[in-house]
Amino acid sequence: MKKTLILLTGISVFLGAGYATWAYTPIGKKTIAKWLLKKWEAMAKQVHKDFDKKLIAKELEKLTYNDHELLFRYTRNDFMGKARKTKMNKKVNEQFRSYLKKMKEAKIMEKADLSPLDNIVLPG
Repeated sequence: MKKTLILLTGISVFLGAGYATWAYTPIGKKTIAKWLLKKWEAMAKQVHKDFDKKLIAKELEKLTYNDHELLFRYTRNDFMGKARKTKMNKKVNEQFRSYLKKMKEAKIMEKADLSPLDNIVLPG
């Protein structure tokens, strides 16, 4: 019983330290930013729009880790892509509105100028 308790405590401490390192140091933020830029560039190519990677990267630096995480979840769902393909059912539309509300509450658009993403990732 003691060995199991020690093992579980060790695992939880290790995972807690890993999460703290990921979320509260630039490691997680930079990794998510790289993924976002790569994904947004691919989305821009699909709709034949110009995408200035350096400008968006500079704007992403102004955001917090939680803002990056919210943008990651929003981008992963690809709501604009679904809207273009007319796959926006009621449930997806509710999720879309929910993410937009969360981004508005977090004031992401006020912290960083993400207007180049209009009609690519974000609604125009």
